[in-house]
Amino acid sequence: MPRADVGSAHTIEPAHHVAGELEVPGDKSIAHRALLLAALAQGESWISGLPDGEDV
Repeated sequence: MPRADVGSAHTIEPAHHVAGELEVPGDKSIAHRALLLAALAQGESWISGLPDGEDV
């Protein structure tokens, strides 16, 4: 896979405040992403509907 040209890079500024509620299917991959995002977030995160698997 060719390396991306440095000229095509974009800077993304962090959001000041994000709030909301989202219902997603109980998929392991999505659960892992939700847990990682919650770990990176400042403040409190509530996650429900995680799959029952031992590796989540």
